[in-house]
Amino acid sequence: MSFIERQERVEQILQKERFKEWLNLYEDRQEVGISCSSSACPIARYLDSQGYVATVTDTQIGANLVRLRTPDWAESFIDKVDMLEDCTPVTKSMALQFLV
Repeated sequence: MSFIERQERVEQILQKERFKEWLNLYEDRQEVGISCSSSACPIARYLDSQGYVATVTDTQIGANLVRLRTPDWAESFIDKVDMLEDCTPVTKSMALQFLV
């Protein structure tokens, strides 16, 4: 699989609407991730729920040992989450605000 094919695949897996649907499975005050954690941030937990072993940074997603560029919307979301203090629990309502 070429880099372009892999990048298209990550964009299929990590779609903003699918991520939002996953967030909506939780209660507003329920924790969906932790700030400043590449393996426990909300996006990493979402990818884990989809069957991927993931680490996430603002510029790359490592899913199942393949590194791919993070989609723009996810990069913005991660930047907002990581502005919180280290190891701050991120709730569903916080995550939805950060998606705007």
